[in-house]
Amino acid sequence: MNRPQRKLKRTFWIFCEGDTEFNYFNSLRKINDDVKILPVNMEGGGYKEYLKIIKKDSPQNRVATFIVIDCDRARNMADEKDALLKLINHCKRQNEKSTSPYILVLNNPDFEYIACLHDSKYKGGNAKQHIIKIFGFKGIDEFKSNANIYDFLNKDQSRNYQIMLDKLSHTDKKFLKNQYKFDVTKVIIAVATSIDWDELYNNNSNIDEFFKVIALE
Repeated sequence: MNRPQRKLKRTFWIFCEGDTEFNYFNSLRKINDDVKILPVNMEGGGYKEYLKIIKKDSPQNRVATFIVIDCDRARNMADEKDALLKLINHCKRQNEKSTSPYILVLNNPDFEYIACLHDSKYKGGNAKQHIIKIFGFKGIDEFKSNANIYDFLNKDQSRNYQIMLDKLSHTDKKFLKNQYKFDVTKVIIAVATSIDWDELYNNNSNIDEFFKVIALE
């Protein structure tokens, strides 16, 4: 008797900057049965800590590793800008020889901005004020510690990640972009990363690439 074949899931790791991002991506495990998402909470640490961890990492048995970080430190400190560039260049070099790439997702200036993009009422402006005045949180710390942040940001037709993706799709101007090549099994076989330093001080993100790669859009 032939046994039914077990369907292998495409596995992705996500290095997340803090609790908010970890809680958000951790909830995505239940979204798509064909994808396995394993977030890792970096608990801050900065770009140098990311680079140190990645250099020790062994990306086996996964399609790719996403590195989700904020750009706010690079905007404000020259040494952090240099550290971010080293991280970007290291990922580029690794991706030239690796079959399991490191894919950078840069939220500019931060994930709070990305959270607000989920809301149809958000038209730009101060994200932290929107989180307090419109989302109803007492402060940013309360927002960041919300374990159900994904469900909160995907409440209904007026607040969800599709709204965010639609807003991001209306501009090509981003600090960082990745281009991908896939094989027939949807495995990434090449990643090309480009940077536009003129966009470092403008609000933007390439987080939409994450949703496209794991086919959630």
